[in-house]
Amino acid sequence: ATLSMPPAVPLSSEVVRSPRVEDKLSQVFDAWARWTSETDGDSRDVRKRIGEYRATINRFIELLGDLPVGRIKRKTIEEFQSFLRRLPSKGDGIRALSAPEQLTKADALDLPRLSTVTVKNRLMALSAVLSYAVRMEYLEENPVTASGITQQLAKASNKASRTAPRKSYTNSELIQIFSSPVFRGEWSPPRASFGKAWFWLPLLLCYSGARREEIAQMRAREVRQSEDEIWYLDLMSTPDEDGNDERTMKTLGSHRAVALHPDLIELGFLAYAAELPQDGQLFPSLIPNPDGWYGHNFGKRWGEYLKKVVDLQSPVRPAHGFRHAFKTMCREAGIPEEIHDAMTGHDNGSISRKYGERQLLHIQRDHLARLPSIARLAGLLL
Repeated sequence: ATLSMPPAVPLSSEVVRSPRVEDKLSQVFDAWARWTSETDGDSRDVRKRIGEYRATINRFIELLGDLPVGRIKRKTIEEFQSFLRRLPSKGDGIRALSAPEQLTKADALDLPRLSTVTVKNRLMALSAVLSYAVRMEYLEENPVTASGITQQLAKASNKASRTAPRKSYTNSELIQIFSSPVFRGEWSPPRASFGKAWFWLPLLLCYSGARREEIAQMRAREVRQSEDEIWYLDLMSTPDEDGNDERTMKTLGSHRAVALHPDLIELGFLAYAAELPQDGQLFPSLIPNPDGWYGHNFGKRWGEYLKKVVDLQSPVRPAHGFRHAFKTMCREAGIPEEIHDAMTGHDNGSISRKYGERQLLHIQRDHLARLPSIARLAGLLL
């Protein structure tokens, strides 16, 4: 006999969400942003990442519309990539323009366009949002990864990197910088003053290889002396016990102590730090921007100073160039890689981070003495 059975239906726990036509890219991005904040935490780095990804999504919407994610196909990604390649990388007033307006101005004035690496990074930002859409079953596949475009761009950028512009200041450029008016006390900033940061922050970057933010966010008490009387910078990312210190570093390798170069001591850096309230900032005039970065505004003004006052013609990034220059000087002086990796916070998977321990600061000090005295070459020391 044939039994009369009700039609089979999935259990409530088996019901999955089907893609909906109305789920537009902007809505999916907002959902991704909430999910990212909840899972990764509402930290400064997370807010920065969400802001950068939002800029990419906004560019997509300006160029192709706020499409339902179900309509974003591999061909759509190809179109977006073509638009990105035509966007200008710089130009007066560019930031205030919409993406279509930027394209028009770039074509009319033949402005420099986004690099292959930048285009790839923009697509990777879109890919992160669309990967979330796949996990949440808005989409069946991620059209960015399925298209293979990012892999092609990665290969192209790797090939181009063989002839990429240099990243490190030359010794002659360092001498030009540190013999310029601000270091001779002959120049005052036309706009917001950053106090003694104008003098000390570039010198500290040059002689330590630290990242700009690592120095800019320091407190006065983090200029310390070890038990064997070696002065050092205590670059740390752990929060204060009261939980009010939200400062972060880029990698775990950045938790380190870096010995002070003798030139900095001779120039009077210890006296400068000792006169400050020890619970306050090393550079009290550096005010964090809305995202919490102490060195952001200084970095912008420092780039303008090098271009307009120093007349430095260099492809090097204004602040980060010191970090690369430090690594170059270390290699030229024959300093072992594991030692200068420890000083700069690069974790190469070896024993390098052990050299950052305070009891081994004398190793750093001895090797730092082998570096060229840029301050003397620039006339800051006799």
